[in-house]
Amino acid sequence: MSYLALCMPSHSGPAELRTKACRLLAQDASWSQAGQTGELLLWTGPGPTPTIRSLGDQGFAIGEVYSACDGRPWRVPAAPQMAAQNITAELCSQAFGRYVAIFAGPEPEAFRDPSGGLDCLVWRIGPLTLVADDLEHVPGPLQPPLLSLDWNVIARFAASASLAFGELALEGVFGVTPGTSRSLTDPSQSRTYWTPASFVGTWAPTRLDQLAETLAGRVDIAVKALLGDHERLMVEVSGGLDSGILAGSIARLGGLQDRIVGWLNHFADRAEGDERAYARSATEAIGATLTCAHLPVRALSERDFSALARGARPAFNALVPVRDEDAAARMSMLGATGLVSGQGGDAVFYQMPSALILADELSAHGPRALGSPLVLALARRLRRSVWSVIGQALDGDRAQVAGRAGSITTLPRQAARQAHPWISAAGKVGPAKSLQIVGLANAQVATGRCRIAQVGSLLYPLTAQPVVEFCLDLPAAVLTAGGRERGLARQAFADRLPSMILNRRKKGELTAFHAQTVAASLDFLRSHLLDGALADAGVLDRHRLEAALKPEQLLWRGEGSEILLAAALEAWVRHWQRYVPDSGQAGRRQFWAGGRR
Repeated sequence: MSYLALCMPSHSGPAELRTKACRLLAQDASWSQAGQTGELLLWTGPGPTPTIRSLGDQGFAIGEVYSACDGRPWRVPAAPQMAAQNITAELCSQAFGRYVAIFAGPEPEAFRDPSGGLDCLVWRIGPLTLVADDLEHVPGPLQPPLLSLDWNVIARFAASASLAFGELALEGVFGVTPGTSRSLTDPSQSRTYWTPASFVGTWAPTRLDQLAETLAGRVDIAVKALLGDHERLMVEVSGGLDSGILAGSIARLGGLQDRIVGWLNHFADRAEGDERAYARSATEAIGATLTCAHLPVRALSERDFSALARGARPAFNALVPVRDEDAAARMSMLGATGLVSGQGGDAVFYQMPSALILADELSAHGPRALGSPLVLALARRLRRSVWSVIGQALDGDRAQVAGRAGSITTLPRQAARQAHPWISAAGKVGPAKSLQIVGLANAQVATGRCRIAQVGSLLYPLTAQPVVEFCLDLPAAVLTAGGRERGLARQAFADRLPSMILNRRKKGELTAFHAQTVAASLDFLRSHLLDGALADAGVLDRHRLEAALKPEQLLWRGEGSEILLAAALEAWVRHWQRYVPDSGQAGRRQFWAGGRR
């Protein structure tokens, strides 16, 4: 999906620059004009054409927008002269989807919806403001004129991939964080409309069965809305609770199952990465046929990372190239226009077992929380003593922020995370809910650039705004229903899940697969990383990196995913170094010399 909007207010002078830009786009057969309102022109480019919804005289909504109450297409406010800020506030409170809203008028701005399903970049060329979802397909003369690499941001990316969706490492273009807007007259100015922290702590005690019913209803609304625009879809079935919930929801909602042309499970060789039995139980329960695809361990090459390195953000959503390539190929073969996945459900439903859940209860209820059955339940779940759980809970915020540095990065992970606007805005939220917000920020990685997204839409109903807001509102102790991970979700969907998944305790993982992939790719990765730009700048610790790139370390510590992340970031930096210089304010030499922030 590609879009490009051009905005130049009449008071900025003659519209010759905008006219020249339109003439340039018209000469490229891959671009076509999609709409105009006043001083705002909208074009769509290579890839599937997005849905365009007029906002009257105010502008356009690009992508899918649904009513939060029933999942039907959202209705534009009746008042045609409604201010952009008021329309955006209404979108935040009454709608959801995968969209960007671009407004003309006296205070033009571009707003990115809280799910982050569609990217939004803003830059200026003289008096002309441009808005797009990426830079790759934008004609050269319309690219940001003064791009440079910000090495402070690059270092934060290396420490925490989720930051790639909270800020940009390219100076000269402004990213829009989900839930915020950028001014089109001064893109350095932003306005926040939505953050996760604003939904925490407003709930009124309600019976668990009523909460479970509401949760199931919100998931159904999200599934019906996001899948309803597609005639042919593929569903990823991992075998975990979240994908099982999606399969049950699709079967429950009439007409949707007929649109599924493939139910796909990827499995690795080791037991923890092979969830076929669980995945089959989910599809057999609804009468669907599962396709299982083996993930072979193969040596990676530069092509695996450089093919997706041309975007404005690093391709952290494609760290398993063999899975990405296989799913994209199957979607193309089946004519699927979207991939449905349970991505993000871990954070939304609260999969993270932690003594910090008790810390939040202590903050809310005082010492009497120590007499709650939650204390013993957490101790059993965490396989620790009651006193250990109480001790960590009393440490509270200190326990939550004690994140170590990454094994190969020089910047501590927690220091990087604090730069994410969602996390920095969660200062007064309890440590357990802060942990949930960190999880939601990490889930944004799954909306990024990958081969699958080049074929169709990435559809994640469990991170749809109505579901996220409802679960943010509930205390972690309620979401875990007495200390059991995703306890409320298990109760909400008990009648839709096979017992094999409902009662499952352990979660599958690909940690060993990542380590094996890195071990098979050591010849390439040693050259790519040890002799690369990140190590040269001091972003990666060469000594620790060299130690990590040994087979025995990979098998013992299992830190392959961090190395794959670094490889993707290195490919991105190398690509952009061919075209743009280092930032004058945050160049790699300043970083290497000790200018880390």
